[in-house]
Amino acid sequence: MTRRRVPSRKARNVALVTMAVLAVASGLLLGPVDPADAAFSNQGFESGIPPWEGFGAFGTVGNLGPILPPEGSLMALIQTGSGAFGDTTSSLAQSFPSGLAAPVVMLVDFLTNEDTPSGFNDRFEVIAFVLGNPVLLLTLDTTFSTFSSASGTGFSKRTGFIPFTVPLGTSSLTMRVQDISSTMGDSAALIDVSPTAVPEPASLGLMGALFLGLAGAAWRLKRIR
Repeated sequence: MTRRRVPSRKARNVALVTMAVLAVASGLLLGPVDPADAAFSNQGFESGIPPWEGFGAFGTVGNLGPILPPEGSLMALIQTGSGAFGDTTSSLAQSFPSGLAAPVVMLVDFLTNEDTPSGFNDRFEVIAFVLGNPVLLLTLDTTFSTFSSASGTGFSKRTGFIPFTVPLGTSSLTMRVQDISSTMGDSAALIDVSPTAVPEPASLGLMGALFLGLAGAAWRLKRIR
């Protein structure tokens, strides 16, 4: 008579962990159930604003003085001042209910008429929700960022286009410009998708961590058996 071997509690726990890691990995690496929900539509604003949701003073431009779009013929512009909420805040946001199926590299040029460095600290922020958690992807401000001349744009200084990566699994993305403490000097942000689709190493690190987790869990389960 052959006795059936019953797995120990530790073996069962490791198996559960392995299945959980597999579930997360399949959801992030193999894509969501509904591809339409994972699509990042109109990344470079070539068809205007929708499906982005605008708040305050926002729109698309073909140029801002000598500054041209890094990709295509249009880029987004959000700014403080006239049309902004309370003359201080404007934003653009987009949601991806099933989570982005792939990372996307975008660019922003932060412009200001504030003195730099300035205690008023006007700023531009990018906030993403990734796997249900808020993540601050980028902050540019008039206190710590580096600026150069923005002649011919209506603003005195600019950072130049700076890249940031929207990670795989992002469910919502908000880009916001704010005039802090003083409305005497306005600020703005030009936003476009990067001409290159290559993500930053930090974004790819998430996928590597998942594979390492899978390998480690499988090794521990094999040892227990």
